[in-house]
Amino acid sequence: MTTTKEYCTYFENKQCSSCQLLHLSYEDAVQEKYKALQEILPQSIAPIKNFQGFHTRNKAKFVVSGTIEDPMLGIPDNRFEIINCPLHEIEINIIAQKIKKIITETKIAPYNISEQKGELKYLIIFQAPGTNELMLRFVLRSKESIDRLKKNIPQILELSQKIKTISCNIQPEHKAIIDGPDEIYLNSAEDAKASIGEILLFVKPQSFFQTNSKMMQELYKTAKAWVKDLNINQALDLYCGVGGFSFSLAPVVTHITGVEISKLAIESANKSKSHNNILNISFVESNVENSLSLLTTEIQLVLVNPPRRGLDKNLLQKLNLIKPNYILYSSCNPDTLKENLNQLEKFYSIEKVLPFDMFAYSKHWEVLVLLKLKNPS
Repeated sequence: MTTTKEYCTYFENKQCSSCQLLHLSYEDAVQEKYKALQEILPQSIAPIKNFQGFHTRNKAKFVVSGTIEDPMLGIPDNRFEIINCPLHEIEINIIAQKIKKIITETKIAPYNISEQKGELKYLIIFQAPGTNELMLRFVLRSKESIDRLKKNIPQILELSQKIKTISCNIQPEHKAIIDGPDEIYLNSAEDAKASIGEILLFVKPQSFFQTNSKMMQELYKTAKAWVKDLNINQALDLYCGVGGFSFSLAPVVTHITGVEISKLAIESANKSKSHNNILNISFVESNVENSLSLLTTEIQLVLVNPPRRGLDKNLLQKLNLIKPNYILYSSCNPDTLKENLNQLEKFYSIEKVLPFDMFAYSKHWEVLVLLKLKNPS
């Protein structure tokens, strides 16, 4: 465990302030933000910490700027190149440095926001947990550069034997939106494989995935341990993504249904289900509001992992109406989590609250909460 202050050139030179607590040692940073969390959720018990502070993020989103001859990779609204962020997995930074040569050789003009000219907006690199397979995504304004990129696929693959998937995402709008609707694969692999314990997951480019591989494993392992002794027959996993929670809970429930609006995520989840030969999971492609009919009195456990805005009022009303025996809530925003807990407190008591330091040196947590129905029928 890191007890001394870690050093980042970008932070020290005031080129990046994303890690608000980097002036502290890792232990002190955790303690400071834990105190702040306890003011919101006093029931929180001692957090699950990172095994290390640096080199824990498995995904990097680089804003591409500069020129064809001298492309720059950095963060939004920053005139400095930040290509060697110490939070990233080491291999991500190595590939980012090497890919600049590919950008120059393919003559893809970096996008200029103020002039609204250029093609290459973002470079996104994902390193899959367990397998270390790499996924590269070029976010382009149009399809104009795709053929040139395709011709350079052999050179890109030579950058690392770990590169599995290479794709282009087309995002034509002049807005700070990373993903567009079209994903074009430049090589034969449409997904990267990631492992959660003994489960192998298939992850497509636009799928949500927890950004800290080690903390993700701890999060899923804890969820499984909490549910193991609850004697759950039917469970519902809302906002399930590629199925991380569903696959983790499958061994300790009779059946679980995952719901996710992303078609690509559901395709990945079903592919993982087939590959791992897991029979007690079903996946439904739908937004949560349209799937509330699945929340019936037969459901004993509802797992929710919503966006930062938290749960909407319709789902909260349905939970308070149907009253499943347990709710397992995973949140990346303690403020909206607390608000939702207040809206559920009439019928539910908080059994456990455990924070995970998913985002080292920031003020953010991933928090797992187990709620129990006060008066089950």
